[in-house]
Amino acid sequence: MRYLFGIIFLLFFTLLGSGCARFPTGQVNPGIAPRTLYSEITVRGTINPSDYYFLALSFDATGATGPVPVVAGYGYTNGWGTISNLPSGQVKEPPFYMVFSGGSFAFYRNGQFVGRPVNAGYTGDRLWVEIDQRFFDPIIGTNPTQVIQLNWITMTSIDATDLGKSYDGFGRTGREYFNIESLLTSHQWVSGIEPAPEEPAYGPLENTSPDADTDITGWQVQVRINSGT
Repeated sequence: MRYLFGIIFLLFFTLLGSGCARFPTGQVNPGIAPRTLYSEITVRGTINPSDYYFLALSFDATGATGPVPVVAGYGYTNGWGTISNLPSGQVKEPPFYMVFSGGSFAFYRNGQFVGRPVNAGYTGDRLWVEIDQRFFDPIIGTNPTQVIQLNWITMTSIDATDLGKSYDGFGRTGREYFNIESLLTSHQWVSGIEPAPEEPAYGPLENTSPDADTDITGWQVQVRINSGT
């Protein structure tokens, strides 16, 4: 009996110690982040876990390119997002994004799953997420002043062959990504308050998503610097 108990005891602590293997390589350790990027959207309807909500980021020092929705059609790879103004109509997935669908949040960097947010959620017409900026380090390196482009992209489907899916993003056409010029100082931007552009609802001023649950009507972005870091 002692021998059996010893085996069970050893197996328990072996499994407990191996729990860290559940986390992907490159995931940021939990704890207080020195700098975070917070963003939220509101929609005309309600946040629908059956739809897809992407917070897409790109890192272009000039701001000449940025994340935008891939318009429905054949051959558009991931079916939801690309980088604007690339040569020859090239489709390139944003290098960092958060996706919410099926009730779950996940971060991807260069196409690889790298973790989940500690602070994220949704209620009614509002969806929010806060990202530890250390997730960006492998992309921006030691240049935290690099201009970052941000866009929320919503989709009723990410099937590239679905020609009738509804989608939205910033601005009238969904292609007005927002430039953040520095991650080093605290700041907040709210749609409709300069320099952040307004976010019209579907209708005379917007021609993207007639689907209320994916029609973005407002957004905000915050760079947060935690005290004592």
